[in-house]
Amino acid sequence: MYAGQFRSRRPRSRRPRTPEEAKELHAELMKTFDRMIGPENPFTGRRDPARRPPGAVPVEFVLLGYPVLDAPPLPSGDGGDEDPDADPGG
Repeated sequence: MYAGQFRSRRPRSRRPRTPEEAKELHAELMKTFDRMIGPENPFTGRRDPARRPPGAVPVEFVLLGYPVLDAPPLPSGDGGDEDPDADPGG
């Protein structure tokens, strides 16, 4: 029931980045992560099972970033310079 509901349309974002760009991206992602999942998140009260809405189950989110040094280059496909993460609908 839940497995398909939590899958991301874009599960990966592997792109070449400088160390400085990676640090900047990580800092931006951490702002959102901390706001929505950190200790003062809007769902903190749900630790008490009596305060959970019906159907609520534990969900774990992980923010992970690391250099991929031994992977082959990603295929460019036939889209030329198109961003593979771009929304095909617009």
